[in-house]
Amino acid sequence: MSRSQRLVPPWATRRSGAWRHAYGNDGFTAIELTLGLAVLLIPTALLVLTLPTWIEIESGARAAARSAARAAVLSDDLGHIQAHAEAVASNQLGFRRGALDRLELGGSLVPGGAVEARVTVTYPALDIPLVGAVGSFRHTTTHREPVDLHRSFR
Repeated sequence: MSRSQRLVPPWATRRSGAWRHAYGNDGFTAIELTLGLAVLLIPTALLVLTLPTWIEIESGARAAARSAARAAVLSDDLGHIQAHAEAVASNQLGFRRGALDRLELGGSLVPGGAVEARVTVTYPALDIPLVGAVGSFRHTTTHREPVDLHRSFR
């Protein structure tokens, strides 16, 4: 029996939902559900799960820059300021997923001067739990720490 030869009850008009029920959807609902999940729901869920990790890593980069600049200003050993600041920044980022890519120190250590720490962190673009990380971003942040006017480096 072809589609046009099906018997439709007299109460099933084109305006009522019974018309669609009489002729069926031919599997359109299953396709719509599958495409809706694959195209809309899953990418949105992955983005919602990934956004907090980006914010956490950027916050950790700011804290690492702040700690590195502070460690450089308070360091007693002028020959190992860079190594000490890198150790402090790496320790600050230790429990986060980002990796310390680069640390640059600049400025002057004279009383009244300022030290600027520039930290670059690499972190995953998409971090899927139980699967792994895909892609990567770089985030650079700076912090300027003033040197105490009454501090002596001798």
